[in-house]
Amino acid sequence: MIFLLGLMWVALGVYCLYVILFITGLSRLKKTPKKTSLSYCPSVSVVMAVRNESKNLNSLLEDLVAQDYPINKLEIIVADDRSTDGTWKIITSFTNEYLNFNGVQITKKSNKMTPKKHALSEAISIARGTIILSTDGDCRVPKTWVSSMVGEFENNTGVVAGFSSVETESRLFHLFQRIDFLSLMSANAGAMGVGFSWAGSGQNLAYKKSYFNQVDGFFPVANEVSGDDIYLIQSISQVGGGSFNPDPDGAVMTLPVDSLWQFINQRIRWASNSQKQYQSQIWFLVFLLSVYIVNVSLLLHVVLGVFTLTFILMWVFKVFLEGVIIYLGGWISKTPVSFPVFLLWSLVQIVYIPLMGLLGVSGRFSWKP
Repeated sequence: MIFLLGLMWVALGVYCLYVILFITGLSRLKKTPKKTSLSYCPSVSVVMAVRNESKNLNSLLEDLVAQDYPINKLEIIVADDRSTDGTWKIITSFTNEYLNFNGVQITKKSNKMTPKKHALSEAISIARGTIILSTDGDCRVPKTWVSSMVGEFENNTGVVAGFSSVETESRLFHLFQRIDFLSLMSANAGAMGVGFSWAGSGQNLAYKKSYFNQVDGFFPVANEVSGDDIYLIQSISQVGGGSFNPDPDGAVMTLPVDSLWQFINQRIRWASNSQKQYQSQIWFLVFLLSVYIVNVSLLLHVVLGVFTLTFILMWVFKVFLEGVIIYLGGWISKTPVSFPVFLLWSLVQIVYIPLMGLLGVSGRFSWKP
């Protein structure tokens, strides 16, 4: 038990240092919206890979039609990855109506690359924009999305990550997902705020096409099922720099999953990328390990029934640190945070983090084949 307490204190200390780092980064992010200046309007290609998104895609494409970015500088390319529903029909209806829309129909798997990376690569290969902006088919974007994200490139950066939040109303399971996703977004934003480009989401990601070609596209991770967004952020930032866009007008809204199995499967897929960080981002891996050890230690205390004052103080301190990150990130991104749901999320973390960590290392998750 003494060893466990010692390890827990060390891990908590390391975790504290990272939280202070994230808070510093979040405080450095600009609080005022940044729009593209009239003198800076580079050509932009919005690319996305979709599969069986007929229920959601039309709304997203309507959002893209309504963008306030100069239409002669904006093109939208949608790659349909072997859909069996009405996705391609929706794409063709927009390409027939709007000159700046283009569709790519993928009819079979690639032998050289996993499906989503292959579909995105096909779309990017015909993109004419100097800046590539990506999102997913189940997302919604404000009319200021393109101009806000592109504005960050005035600082001569190579890759820009933006906020994503879970769209929800009052269902507890959906509110839980919003808190969980906000915690990830806030940590990523804080890290990028102090110059560490570790992670982000392909739901809201922009990068210069020249740097995408310079890092050889997705070929270095061609056989990896997931992690294309993390790979791009880490690899492009090393050659061109990276930044985070804190502007709520550049944020993306995504749909929550409806079942517990979908949620667990999604988190296992995300966690599976952690084991690769020792090769590229050792300090990111140290952070992930500190989070894991702290939560495993707390879980062992609960399982063994050791509810000492030390245990309670550690848990309260951990909840406080996570609350600062989440509420600060929510304030910057204008994402509402429910305090009761946050407390529930904090309790679940003690079991949730150890479980997802173990399952993530196993790599056992399902993905669109």
